[in-house]
Amino acid sequence: MAEETSTATDTTAELQDRMIDALQSVIDPELGIDLVNLGLIYGMSLTDGVATVTMTLTTVAVPSHKCLKT
Repeated sequence: MAEETSTATDTTAELQDRMIDALQSVIDPELGIDLVNLGLIYGMSLTDGVATVTMTLTTVAVPSHKCLKT
């Protein structure tokens, strides 16, 4: 039983790493720095194949906010 839990945890950790890698490729167009290194990502989850990212924007009036789904 312990092996199954470890495998599930490893899979979750691998998926989180892949999510972080993907978010590191999203560059803020005004600052030229990725969202992860800007510290804008506060949480991530993956449920039934749907990734959810909790984040903030660099400013309240950032023009690209309309490009993000809620």
